[in-house]
Amino acid sequence: MTSNKIEINNKLWNGKDSETNYYGCVSLALSPSTSDMIIKVDADYNNNQIPEKPAGRMRGLWEEPYEVFEIFIASGTKEDYLEINIGPHGHYYIKMITKYGTDDNIILDSKPTFSMDKQKKKWTAVLTLPSMYLPEPDTNFDSSQPLAIKWYANANAIIGSGESREYFSAYPLVNSESDSNSSPNFHKPEMFQPILMEETEESRLTRLSSVTREKSFFGLRVSTAQSFSLPAGVSYNAGGGVFGFGTVTVESQVRETALKLKHDFRLISNTPLDKNYTKHFVDKEFSVLHGLAGKWKGLFSYKKRLLILTSKPRLMYFDPKNNSLKGIIPWAQGQPLKITKRSDKKFDIEIFDKSRTYFWTSLSHDGDSWITAISLLDSVINKK
Repeated sequence: MTSNKIEINNKLWNGKDSETNYYGCVSLALSPSTSDMIIKVDADYNNNQIPEKPAGRMRGLWEEPYEVFEIFIASGTKEDYLEINIGPHGHYYIKMITKYGTDDNIILDSKPTFSMDKQKKKWTAVLTLPSMYLPEPDTNFDSSQPLAIKWYANANAIIGSGESREYFSAYPLVNSESDSNSSPNFHKPEMFQPILMEETEESRLTRLSSVTREKSFFGLRVSTAQSFSLPAGVSYNAGGGVFGFGTVTVESQVRETALKLKHDFRLISNTPLDKNYTKHFVDKEFSVLHGLAGKWKGLFSYKKRLLILTSKPRLMYFDPKNNSLKGIIPWAQGQPLKITKRSDKKFDIEIFDKSRTYFWTSLSHDGDSWITAISLLDSVINKK
């Protein structure tokens, strides 16, 4: 597993030297079997204040008086990027950032591992980022490596407090002397540098084997937002889970229809969803219909999945054994679904470009409920 290393060595965000002796680095590698990204941080420990919150996901790690190491990973186009914040005491925070807004609803199923050597003033962290959360890499560049893909990245660190608080960067984030005298700004993907990652045949097949791997969870959220045109003068908010419909006139119609369907199906879809599933919902999203279903692979076998139709609308499916998200069926304005009834329990969902069909058997209730709900919501967003 070949890794890329990005180092911070006493350089501030504006390219100037710091008087503080600070070193930190991040190693990035792809899992040879899954294409998940393995992120390892090795950094100096500055003994800043420890957060009062227990280890785990924490908003505001970048705020004073904490110290934080940040990794930025941008898509092949540099239009969309991921911000990963890691603190020395077991805290992390991840955000997806696009021109349509910010989504910070990412919670890792496997928490990062941390270690601290206070005597040597060093700390390390290892985080596994599922490939579905990665922005779209560049795969169409001239490379001698047939299994190479490319992202753009940077590493930053914030340490100290008060007038001594410093903002470090592996790569300078300024274009001119006037920029260097402004406030620190890590959010400049146009200045990130390329990282070349190697895949194995197995991991590439895994990445390309489903929509969530081929286009990524990140890409699906971006394309969903992108498919909705905004009225002149209206923009997306910059916080929370904003992907989906945003501020568009069709939102109220979809929500009204979703609420009615939720009421209609309240008797057959009355089991509450726990946070392992709802953590993947965006702002004000709720389940319209959910239940166990068999997702067929070939003619003779299927895998049991928890299928969820949400109010955005979205179709998400999970492995009920470990509560992990396995995929999202692409669906948005201008991207209608075709749903076909095969029997009382069986139905097929064909996506808009006809590149893929999902074959389902409803295990919790009749298939007509799914067909009715999906068809009605699709008719609202695509004006059928």
